[in-house]
Amino acid sequence: MWQRRSCFLLILASLTLLFFGCTVKEDRTLCPAVLRLGFPSASDSLSVLYVTLDNPSGEETTHTCTLEPLPVQVSYPVTREKFPLCIATESFAGGGFRIKEGRECPRLFVYKATARVGGEAAFLSPSLRKEYCRMDVRLESGQRNVSLCIRGNYCGMDKSGKLLPGRYRATFSGGQPVRVPRQGDSSLLLDVEDKDEGVLRSFAIGEYLAKAGYDWNSPSLEDVEITLNFAESTVSLKTKLWEHNFTIAITL
Repeated sequence: MWQRRSCFLLILASLTLLFFGCTVKEDRTLCPAVLRLGFPSASDSLSVLYVTLDNPSGEETTHTCTLEPLPVQVSYPVTREKFPLCIATESFAGGGFRIKEGRECPRLFVYKATARVGGEAAFLSPSLRKEYCRMDVRLESGQRNVSLCIRGNYCGMDKSGKLLPGRYRATFSGGQPVRVPRQGDSSLLLDVEDKDEGVLRSFAIGEYLAKAGYDWNSPSLEDVEITLNFAESTVSLKTKLWEHNFTIAITL
């Protein structure tokens, strides 16, 4: 069930639902509680957040919160039992988020946890993690009229953080960045394609990333600069922390 309401209306609705029908003499473990969330101010990369949690009846709900110029605090009625909490820049309604084949990964930031409000209310200021790698790929080959395609075996995740297997494929131009979702292995491939001739070369870029020490299990993924030099048969991988060069093996 997907509810689209403003943050301020949700605050009022949450407080109303919290105390409705509960008395001092009743077993208050059966009464709903309030989860208060502190969100940052809006920015160019962060404007809307989707909050997926269990409501007092135990049903999954997803709320949409549009961020404001200043930090905002919102409140939601929740069950007092343990429940999965997912806060993300994309909707995880229905249990997960999956990228359609052919589309680039969005700027995906996620907070996930198993939450429980022991009393009547609790406050949380979530720290969102970067769930994509921005790859800047350059070709030093002099070839023209070619495009690039990145291919992987994972295309999303569920609200607990488990990666979803599935084909990820995005086409882009050399010199342009491409966003790749978190991967569960080193099978990532990079194709160099010609419009008329098809795939010219294919590189096991995931293997080079693994050799360089890139960590797909890092809480927030690092960005990578990749330079392919066909004349010298080398690939250069660079992040803010390290740089490695390898002799390339062409798989096609």
